[in-house]
Amino acid sequence: MAKGRPDYSPTAVDVVLRPEWAAKQGTDKSFYTYKTDAAAMTGVASTYTVPAGKTLYLVSVSVLSNAYDSADAEKNQMVEADLVELVGATCLWQQGGNGGMHAAFPTPIVLSAGQQLSMTVSNFSNHVSSISITVLGYEI
Repeated sequence: MAKGRPDYSPTAVDVVLRPEWAAKQGTDKSFYTYKTDAAAMTGVASTYTVPAGKTLYLVSVSVLSNAYDSADAEKNQMVEADLVELVGATCLWQQGGNGGMHAAFPTPIVLSAGQQLSMTVSNFSNHVSSISITVLGYEI
């Protein structure tokens, strides 16, 4: 039985998704914001401005919330997260959950040069929690 490519050719061409290609080319982006001791009804945010001549594509977001004190570990770990474009005051994504959540965007969220991305995660539990948000994408 023959091995290798189906057409037995000595050359190969790979087809990869853009996020994979961005990782190979070093144009992938990873944003991480956290607060280890967020009081109830507080949060943390960070912003990123897309540089001139670039376009930012967001492909996924992950959020985590867990009790800061072990005595609160069995309680609900309610959290809310938002991605907002600040220049146009546009909500791009918003979700709540218990303990965390993840969203993958089959069609990336696109931000053009000069637009500002705000990434916010808020503790909606009734105790101090550790909260974080991670946003992944690429910029070309």
